[in-house]
Amino acid sequence: MIMQREVLTVQPDDLLVEAGKLMWESKIGSLPVVDAEGHLVGIITEADFIAIALQLLGSEIKKSDVEELARAPRKARAAVM
Repeated sequence: MIMQREVLTVQPDDLLVEAGKLMWESKIGSLPVVDAEGHLVGIITEADFIAIALQLLGSEIKKSDVEELARAPRKARAAVM
């Protein structure tokens, strides 16, 4: 009865900035990533955005690399920090 029935999701090819806007406007802390068939392939969390922000603020990373960095597995991002 308390479970959310209509879950907001994004697809792997959706822009990271759009996912962030959706999370911000909906006041949610995580967002499932689903493929075209609706199968879960990942999840974007607030922590992912914090990791990206820290890398951008504390390093020489180029803005053009942000999308690629954000799509990298969490372990790969941690290795860059």
